Amino acid sequence: MATLRTRTLANGTVSYTVSFRAGDKQTSETFRGDPKAAAEFMRNIDRFGPETARTVLRTQEGSH
Repeated sequence: MATLRTRTLANGTVSYTVSFRAGDKQTSETFRGDPKAAAEFMRNIDRFGPETARTVLRTQEGSH
């Protein structure tokens, strides 16, 4: 299960941090100013697991 934390940075930018477990480690991914990407990543963790969700994320990042 993933959790979402929202923070407003000093410069006014909002960041979204998705925390989750990958194997036996707690880890996270941060999305700056993109709540839809954070929500999609959380859904992918629930659907496919953290490793596949990260692969999808890296593939999407590479296509931009």
